[in-house]
Amino acid sequence: AALKEALGVMKKRADDLAGTQVYFELGWGDDLPDLMSEVASTWEDVGFKARTGGVTAAEFPSPARLAEFLHTATSLDLPFKLTAGLHDPMTHEDEELGVTRFGFLNALGAAALARSEDLSTREVHDLLLAEDVRDGAAGLSLGDYTLDESAAHDFRSIFGGFGSCSVAEPRDGLAAFFKHNS
Repeated sequence: AALKEALGVMKKRADDLAGTQVYFELGWGDDLPDLMSEVASTWEDVGFKARTGGVTAAEFPSPARLAEFLHTATSLDLPFKLTAGLHDPMTHEDEELGVTRFGFLNALGAAALARSEDLSTREVHDLLLAEDVRDGAAGLSLGDYTLDESAAHDFRSIFGGFGSCSVAEPRDGLAAFFKHNS
């Protein structure tokens, strides 16, 4: 009841920002999929934001948590964006920090494929960790799946973007990815 009341107040204030997509950030708890569903049922135009990293290990979600978030957002057709931590195209282990650093190609590819292929949370999880990410004539391939132009275009209808504290790192990483895959 308290959540619905708080959402009502926020929605009323957000209505003053006509045409602006509002994103709601929830914690990485066990009830994340249920909370997303409840928030979306109360405020149908709301989007969701997930942080994928930070400066300490505690700020990184596990692959299972991020997979739950992406699966819930795509299966319920909820707008979302990802912030913090997406500096590199491919997922890799950060030995020094002891975390999985998600790649933006893995995260976005997994989400787009979850939407187009109706993937399970487990399949999204596996794509987040996939090492065989390739650029090909048919589209971006992750594992056994290929994201074609039509599916990527459809995904854009719910994907609000991703944030990184650096513009150069994602750009340079993507240039290296394409150079390696050409």
